[in-house]
Amino acid sequence: MPRKGGNVIKSTVQFDGSRLKALRHKHGYTLADLSLRSGVSLSHISQLEKGGRKSPSIDYVYRLAEALSVSIYDLLQQHDSPFPELRDNISIASESAEKAWDRFSQTLRPDTLEFILSPEGPTYIAFAMRLREVRKSPKMLLRAVHEFLESENL
Repeated sequence: MPRKGGNVIKSTVQFDGSRLKALRHKHGYTLADLSLRSGVSLSHISQLEKGGRKSPSIDYVYRLAEALSVSIYDLLQQHDSPFPELRDNISIASESAEKAWDRFSQTLRPDTLEFILSPEGPTYIAFAMRLREVRKSPKMLLRAVHEFLESENL
C-alpha cells in the first residue's frame, strides 16, 4: 500500500516495468511520446521499464496509467489488486460499505479522493450520474444541465 509522505509503493505490491513497456509498445508510443503524455521524464520511464527503478511514486504510476488509458493495476503485478473479486466477477455485496470504501479509496488519486470528500463533491458526482443516465437523449442532457445550473445558481 502507498506509504504516507513519500507515497512509494511498498509491501507486496510491485511495479512491473515490463508491462509498462508492453503497453507503451501496444499504443505505438516512443519513450518521448509517453513522457510528454504523462509528464514523467523520459529517463525515469526508461529506468522503470528496465527495472532500474522498482518503487515509483504512486503519482507517477497514476500518470503513466492515465497516459496509457489503463488501470494502475495494469502496471502492477495482478495478484496485488485490492479488488481481486472484481477481476473474477464475484460480488462484494457481502462486504461492509465501510470496508469496500476503504479498499476503493486506495485506488484513487489523492486529488480525486480529496474532491470526492469535499463539500461540493457529492453534488457533482450526482450530476455526473444523472448525465450518464440520460446520455442517449440530447434533449434530456440539456434539461439535466439546465436543472443543475439552476440548482447551483450558476
